[in-house]
Amino acid sequence: MPDYTAGGVDAGTLEDSYIELFKTRDARVARLWEHAEILYSAGKLTVDDVIGYINDVLTSVDQIAYSFDRLFSADFIAKILDNLDNTNFIAKILDNTNLSIQKGQEIVDAMSNPSKIGIGGRRGYLGDDWEDNKLTSRDKAAVVATTLDKIFQKFRPEWEVCYGTWGVDAGVLYENSGSKGWIRTPSSKAYGTWKYKGRLSSTASDCEPNCFFIHDDVGTNDPETNGNGYEIALADEGNFVLRKISGGTASNLSSVTWSPDTEWHEIKVTRADDDTFECFLDGVSKITTTDSEITTSEYIYLWTQSVAGRAEFDDLEVY
Repeated sequence: MPDYTAGGVDAGTLEDSYIELFKTRDARVARLWEHAEILYSAGKLTVDDVIGYINDVLTSVDQIAYSFDRLFSADFIAKILDNLDNTNFIAKILDNTNLSIQKGQEIVDAMSNPSKIGIGGRRGYLGDDWEDNKLTSRDKAAVVATTLDKIFQKFRPEWEVCYGTWGVDAGVLYENSGSKGWIRTPSSKAYGTWKYKGRLSSTASDCEPNCFFIHDDVGTNDPETNGNGYEIALADEGNFVLRKISGGTASNLSSVTWSPDTEWHEIKVTRADDDTFECFLDGVSKITTTDSEITTSEYIYLWTQSVAGRAEFDDLEVY
């Protein structure tokens, strides 16, 4: 086997022997990583090749973090992490003490480039887990590492309480004023994916964890009866609904029935470039429809009617 401990290695020299090096699990791990970047930059090694190497050879998070810190550019590392399936593994790497704070920040910045949001479902625009139990003056760094704080540009944003009685308890956002309530945070995302968890504390009338995922700026006024936007609603009456608000008038674009309960449910909406909306409930596609009237957004609103109970929200992701 050639000795690659010396410098000045070029892609042509490495191409014929990199597979042999990887499969024999050469002890010179750092040099292998350096070779991987040379080959990748020369177009002779794919991201899938590198991912396979990580899965097959490097089982130590310490070892990976050490190599990332000293050998790879942040852009190259971002490409690797962006193609890994295990986001908990990503969090472990980025939290590892063998990775410097400066390099870790460079990696996160590279993963959060605005031009690449949504690629591979990794890079995110906005995320909130409410684990700091706050709506304002947020704690940006999680006490316990989460996947959200590693891959979202806006993590734990400031929320403006517009109406109602909102609070956070044990990392769960809720509203229980006995009336309507809504909060908002800036969001310019009009195409992409919106996902969150919602729960009804009661299946009695008017307890809904809803989201106006695209909406213009209507101040603290009710987004249901003002301005323009789109809403996804999990209604306790038994309807899962995609609505449009046009000039302050709401209309249903499409709806299906569901059986109300008090369990957590994952609610997701996607909007493609051709203005096709697809709505998912607990990972199952329920609604597909098209509408092109509203193409810009200024805010995202979380909205509820909690007359008979409390509506709860968690794990908001926009990408």
